[in-house]
Amino acid sequence: MPADHDVRDGSAGDFERIYGHDGAWARLFSLADGYVGTELYRAVETPGRYLTIDTFADDASWQRFLLEHRVAYDDLDEQTSGLTHREQELA
Repeated sequence: MPADHDVRDGSAGDFERIYGHDGAWARLFSLADGYVGTELYRAVETPGRYLTIDTFADDASWQRFLLEHRVAYDDLDEQTSGLTHREQELA
């Protein structure tokens, strides 16, 4: 599932550490069967803009993860919400 993020000034280092391929989000997702990996891309021409791609084998794996780990997902989402001023899931 790809998402577009605009990171707050001064938060890029923390954002990259938490949202990177071995960061807190990837560790949480790795609890799920069907998790494939996480990719993090930084925009070259737009400072503070990032794209994250969290890949699951299929939608059923993603939905099962959400069902089984919703509380941990919501907690981490709340803990990291201050790093960005905009976040949008991309279809």
